[in-house]
Amino acid sequence: MYAVFGKPVKPKGERAGSFKIVAKLGTAADNAPHLGSRAKLFSTQGESDRMFSLDASDKEAIKDHFRRNKAFSWSEEFFLSAINTAKSKYDVYWAVIALRDYGTRKSLPALKALSKYPMQDVKACAVLTIAQIAGAAETPYFVQVLEDPLSGRNKVYALWAIGVAGDERALESVERYVRKNKKKLQAEGMDPRAQQEVLTFLYRVDASSLLQEFSFLIPPLNFLTPFALSNFVRRVPGMKLSIEAVLGRVIPVEIHTNDSSVAQASPGAALAAKP
Repeated sequence: MYAVFGKPVKPKGERAGSFKIVAKLGTAADNAPHLGSRAKLFSTQGESDRMFSLDASDKEAIKDHFRRNKAFSWSEEFFLSAINTAKSKYDVYWAVIALRDYGTRKSLPALKALSKYPMQDVKACAVLTIAQIAGAAETPYFVQVLEDPLSGRNKVYALWAIGVAGDERALESVERYVRKNKKKLQAEGMDPRAQQEVLTFLYRVDASSLLQEFSFLIPPLNFLTPFALSNFVRRVPGMKLSIEAVLGRVIPVEIHTNDSSVAQASPGAALAAKP
């Protein structure tokens, strides 16, 4: 169920005409079997507000999937019911995605209960939906997923949630993760989602000394397409010069300093000044 960047693909087991959509914050192939929702880009402050909001294509896919359910409605109650009474794993999958716009904190227990669900896409989507609904308030949960030795691939999604919405409470956990996985994170030629989210998080919480120490996370960003790399730099505008110095190329990106979502460019300034 891997997806080519920017293209909708049909999950196995779904009828023709149904599809899911990968997030637009990624690599040449953003190869995660994941998101079902196009991520809203270009924010460093308040990213968690609606970063994974649904767009028209997402809603079309959700409505199409539940087309035979006469009880269908765009409501939290319906989607929670779809999870609890699911006839297929795709009922759960699309309901989890729908809750990004229609869920409240009432949905959090059901979403957390999916952490051991047998379908990886569901587990991954649930973590990001929690980030969408609750933001920084669920930082301890993201840390729990990141530190759980049984989380497996879901650790990357915990990092994504932390990168988007986590606060300083995740700092020690993120630092431990990077130190423990340094060799793997230095590898180039693989999807650098983890590297992006660690750098974004450290930038947001102004952990300048760790940004300097963990600059080895930057070279793997060469795997990103120019479009995806520009999107990433919009999230960490104060690091643009440093990233360009490490990668040895200019990154064309327009940073609107009057845009409140990217205006705070001071975090990471130490790294930018000393590549």
